[in-house]
Amino acid sequence: MSNLIPVGLDFGSFKYTAAYVQENTIVPIPVTANDPSWIGLIILKPTDTGLTFTSMKQQLGTGQSYMYLGKKQNVEDIVKNQFVEIKKSVEEYAGESINKLVVSVPSRYASFRRSDIVKIATYAGFPDVSLINDCTAAAIGFSFDQSIETSTLLVFSMGYIGFEVSLLRIMKGQIREIAHEGSDGPAGCDFELEVMKYCLEYFEKRGTPLPTKTYRNHWLDLGRISSQVIQQLSMDQEASMVLPSYITGNKIEKINITRSDLNKLFSSHIAMSMNQVDDIIEDANLSYNDIDKVLLLGGVTHSHFIQENMEKRFGEKVITLSEDILARGAAVQASRLVSQKNNSDSDINDELSEKKGIDSNNKNTLQYTSEDNEEKFQSDSTENEILEPDIEPLINYINILVNKGDTQKAKNFFETVSQKIESIIIMA
Repeated sequence: MSNLIPVGLDFGSFKYTAAYVQENTIVPIPVTANDPSWIGLIILKPTDTGLTFTSMKQQLGTGQSYMYLGKKQNVEDIVKNQFVEIKKSVEEYAGESINKLVVSVPSRYASFRRSDIVKIATYAGFPDVSLINDCTAAAIGFSFDQSIETSTLLVFSMGYIGFEVSLLRIMKGQIREIAHEGSDGPAGCDFELEVMKYCLEYFEKRGTPLPTKTYRNHWLDLGRISSQVIQQLSMDQEASMVLPSYITGNKIEKINITRSDLNKLFSSHIAMSMNQVDDIIEDANLSYNDIDKVLLLGGVTHSHFIQENMEKRFGEKVITLSEDILARGAAVQASRLVSQKNNSDSDINDELSEKKGIDSNNKNTLQYTSEDNEEKFQSDSTENEILEPDIEPLINYINILVNKGDTQKAKNFFETVSQKIESIIIMA
């Protein structure tokens, strides 16, 4: 392994996807049955009313232990072992060593979980670890693939747990976030839970409720069956939900469910997500016509329930992204950061060489864009004092939202700003 590669990793709830950049080309890592993944690591979380879904990804930093591979293990140790295997798998496939890792995580991912990811990846042997937000990674990956220099993008991201929508502006290859909204839901697990609830109510109305013990023990299996029905009804008008005897406690049962049934079940969740799309565009003083492309991110967005509603607003601008887009975008960002570091090191070496009278040979490095517009502040003294910015505009904006009664929006804005500041500090 003589060369070094920058790697991007999507830390997903169900599985990981990875990619690296080599000779200005993104190379995705194929995930085989033997590769480590988070498949099967969706777990149960007790609530006041019963149970709901969570994942190893969401449990980082809690100190919880779970049964995994036949023994009880701490969640951090489980993920550490996964990262060790991922590094091994990527380097074996690429035949090269890794010199930079960028991990894609949700914008709303808590700061302590972000810190844990960096620590875990470093422990696993990944050098120089950074994080990037999912929506930004998606925009970078898409713009790189399409060679886009200038565009206004709306990224609609709905994962298994959590929902985000982001407005981003690409100008000469530089990406700037215009606005962002995020919440716990609606999310993929909410749609599964609606189908599961429909199933449970069906048996209760028939007078043969599912056994409570069976219901709790096989909640995950029931969730998987519900997910399969949702996928089928994205293609067909009707589907059969087949429940094995160990779930019913009696015999195999078949429940017919239509797309119309799901539309009714999902109506409130769809309306909630569409309202957030409308709000973020309005708050940014934009219209639907101002959006050049709408990028759908996450498995749930492949369903007609999301796509039809988005197409009503944006028409042919809607694009469903590939499942490896986050890894691809993170890989491009990793490559860009390596290039910037190399250029910075080269500048320093040139300056030292000039002082010592030594010639230097600069190597060409991969650039994400053909033009780098980042401002460079140079000074041989301390004349360029960093002035403290005026925070009054932010305070005034929050006051306006509160006075209008938009308390939740004010809270979301405050949380977004706090998370971004924490992310910068962690990655420093």
